[in-house]
Amino acid sequence: MAIGSEAEARSFAETRRTLLDALDRTEHEAHEQAAELVNQAERRAREITLKADQNAALLHFANGATGLL
Repeated sequence: MAIGSEAEARSFAETRRTLLDALDRTEHEAHEQAAELVNQAERRAREITLKADQNAALLHFANGATGLL
């Protein structure tokens, strides 16, 4: 009987370790994906800000140029 219990305990421990390893990998991948999403969002925000600044400068120039006419 003890041999079967030892085999079951080993099997349980191996299964537990496998599941914990899978959880660790999944957590690591989730962190990497989240970091990439943040980087993409920051990059997009910079693009939007730059475009808005360019449009504001064009509007300012256009308004100034019309005032000169």
